[in-house]
Amino acid sequence: MEGWKEELKAADVDVDDAISRFSGKEERYIKYLKLFYGDDNYDRLIEAIKRGDCSEAFECCHSLKGVAGNLGFRKIFHNIYDACEKLRVGDMKGVDKLVSDAEGNYRTIIGIIQRYLQP
Repeated sequence: MEGWKEELKAADVDVDDAISRFSGKEERYIKYLKLFYGDDNYDRLIEAIKRGDCSEAFECCHSLKGVAGNLGFRKIFHNIYDACEKLRVGDMKGVDKLVSDAEGNYRTIIGIIQRYLQP
């Protein structure tokens, strides 16, 4: 299980700040990383954007924004935050680009969690 923190940090995750947000409890942070791994909000967001469903896209985006912020996923958070603000006012223009700009980082983080933290 060694190395996961370093890889997350290399993927622009503020691991230390996030762990402090979890009362300094690394095991609690790991628990929520595992929950993130199983969360489907990103995929649902992509599908909602494809369908032009602004309401569902906003719900998924808002949930993802909160989780990304709490887990220290800086790149994902910033892109999803901007997308969420557009969706909040019913504007879907450019949201697909913002979300796709976060996809590589999202997939990298998912891969790290899968390699190091999943049984």
